[in-house]
Amino acid sequence: MCIRNYNNKYWYAFTLAEVLITLGIIGVVAALTIPTLMTNIQNRVKISKVQNIKHKFSRSTDVMMSLTTLNGYSSTMAFVEELQNHLRIAKICDNNHIRDCWPSDEVILDTNGKTWDISKTKTAETLQMKDDEYHQYDDTVGIITKDGTPMILSYDLKCNIDKYQTITWNNDQSSTVGCIAAVFDWNNQKEPNELGKDVILFNANGLGTDCAIKINDKCYTAPRIITPLSNAECLERQSELGLEYCNSGDDYYAGAVAMCGGKDNLPTQDDLMTLAQELYPGKNIYPGYTSFSTPYSNECILNKMSELGFLNNGTESDPFFILFSNNEKSETYSYYRYYTPTGTKYTDCCRARNANDKQVICTGE
Repeated sequence: MCIRNYNNKYWYAFTLAEVLITLGIIGVVAALTIPTLMTNIQNRVKISKVQNIKHKFSRSTDVMMSLTTLNGYSSTMAFVEELQNHLRIAKICDNNHIRDCWPSDEVILDTNGKTWDISKTKTAETLQMKDDEYHQYDDTVGIITKDGTPMILSYDLKCNIDKYQTITWNNDQSSTVGCIAAVFDWNNQKEPNELGKDVILFNANGLGTDCAIKINDKCYTAPRIITPLSNAECLERQSELGLEYCNSGDDYYAGAVAMCGGKDNLPTQDDLMTLAQELYPGKNIYPGYTSFSTPYSNECILNKMSELGFLNNGTESDPFFILFSNNEKSETYSYYRYYTPTGTKYTDCCRARNANDKQVICTGE
């Protein structure tokens, strides 16, 4: 580029060295910003695809509920045979041929490189699902949907979702998927296949024998949407579950306790603080309210939530999630901790026991 000095009638130009220095600066800036930009784009693609997979599956089980074809199957295979009438399925594999419906031999379970042989995912126990008086999960079945998503499913033989029951949605997931434990690979054939990054738990508690989440050296299941207990159900099981109170309406705290088999199987206040330290590395977390002077980016929190398996109870522009603790306060309120990009707080206010925007994790093995 040339510049003319009209007073002196001379032309000036950038030297080759100046041009090279400028290009070098542009190159350094590009090298610093493009990887971050690409990571953000890839994370948005992941979030969108995972939401889409859960949404399609949920729509199918919603239809099955409306047709009263969600309950009463004698096996996971029998359920899948009906499911394919509502979800486009390209391939079905019994539990002796699970590998035929999965893109890789192994799934990486943790940052230490521990792996799980996917062909061993034959029973509900390998999805860390436990049977009790109200749940009995069957052996697994593998499927590949028409859009190429590989999934491994286990059906709850005691599934009892009434067609007149109110369907609730938590972002991309319907309450009608509560009778299914599943795991899927959102990016199909691409490797590596890492649990929490490529391989997503869908109502399952874990994969293999590894903890889904570890807090204070205790194993916890993967997060799950809570199925509430009605007032009558809560009162009937109050003594059995060790509940002090029952809400007059749908009680999500009682539902969380029932899903975990008792209050002692929910995380304590200290456990939820430790989880916050995992979610917000480098921050000092306090028992009550912790506000960050420098908030985390939404992308950062969404990525960390996804790695740990938590559902976003908010939006991409306002992400958050909420977990019950093992401490209840009254028939109206129970203690919980919420997690946002700007801070975290342990409180009993201001979301009641009958609010459906909380999740639960339970002690594992």
